[in-house]
Amino acid sequence: MGGRLGKGFLTAGLVMTLLAAAACSGGPDMGMAQRLVAQYYAAIKAQDFDGAAQMFAETHNQPRAMWAEELKDYHKKLGDLEKYRIADTVVNTVFSGTRYIFKVKTTYSKHPATETVVLFESVSDDTLHIENVQIRSRNL
Repeated sequence: MGGRLGKGFLTAGLVMTLLAAAACSGGPDMGMAQRLVAQYYAAIKAQDFDGAAQMFAETHNQPRAMWAEELKDYHKKLGDLEKYRIADTVVNTVFSGTRYIFKVKTTYSKHPATETVVLFESVSDDTLHIENVQIRSRNL
């Protein structure tokens, strides 16, 4: 009976090692996700709302032009972006791809805000884009 138990632990250890190796080799690219977030905030700081909107996924319900208008509206209410800091990051791998969720602390000229920036990298076409941005501030 001890021999069987030992083989079970050995098999479980081998499976865990293989899973860990697979996760490391083809796993999410955090660097690419962080660069997209940096590009997004650089566009917001430069008041290039159309450029920032191009980083969003084009969907029927929320076309990029709609995002550009929303970003312009946020700018009117919050003011110019002064600085941002990524406070937390969560990576969630799902069957269809990888979702990166960034909690961002922002300082605008009129009001501070806390933002959630959600990126999605699809396995079908290997693209990374902004899926959603939520901005929370007293002035909104």
